[in-house]
Amino acid sequence: MPSGIAKRAQQVIKECLPDLNVGINKTKSHALHPETYIGPLVPWNDFEKEARQHLVALSLGNGGPVLGFRSIEKPALLAIEQFVVGDEMGVQGRFTERLSQAMTAILAATGSRTRFGDYKATSDRCIRGKVPDVVIMDHNNLLRAVGELKTPWINQHNLESACRDDHDLRRLLGQPVEYMFTANLKYGFISTYDMTIFLKEEMIGGVWGIAYSRPIMSCTEWEQVDDGNYEDRVLVMNIPCKGDGCAEVLAGGKWRQST
Repeated sequence: MPSGIAKRAQQVIKECLPDLNVGINKTKSHALHPETYIGPLVPWNDFEKEARQHLVALSLGNGGPVLGFRSIEKPALLAIEQFVVGDEMGVQGRFTERLSQAMTAILAATGSRTRFGDYKATSDRCIRGKVPDVVIMDHNNLLRAVGELKTPWINQHNLESACRDDHDLRRLLGQPVEYMFTANLKYGFISTYDMTIFLKEEMIGGVWGIAYSRPIMSCTEWEQVDDGNYEDRVLVMNIPCKGDGCAEVLAGGKWRQST
């Protein structure tokens, strides 16, 4: 009989996401929308500190509730990516299974009724004609955050390099920021599965703008981090568990331009 040990909530939070199994043949063009964000933009410097505080507040004594089991002999086949991805839909599917499903289970285990899901499962009707790739909703099916997925092998989707170029970063953020402003949301994110940037609407110099986190790598394990640089799943919890996912004021004025 195969042997296994329980996987508790804290262990699932700390786990590194398995690498994508990217096919030899795959899409070659970028999937950036024409919108470029031109409003106030600043680093979200205390993002990881907030995530660390939230983790402590969860009080996962003894590791928290059991969410599943894992093999103690060798990595189970389901723990390694078998599905071969070659386009954005494939990346979105792996994000859903590896992160959205796990995060929703952790949230449920800690008493939260916040969930990850499809945009069309929400009651929102503000974002008309466009569909965000993934959303975070409350128990009333109200939007709390929107997320956009991109393929990691396209140079124009590289979140880390974009953060070194203001124009490239603003081009990448145009789509998720448009969703945030249209739906009057305070939080959002853009991810390539390998990296994720988290977004927050906040007042900047008297004007509503966007704060962005550094790119969070999905391959950073708990034991390897320094000074609270938690793995992707811990950091994404910082968004849905906020008491209010709506922006205080719908950002007005000229915030985008089409390219």
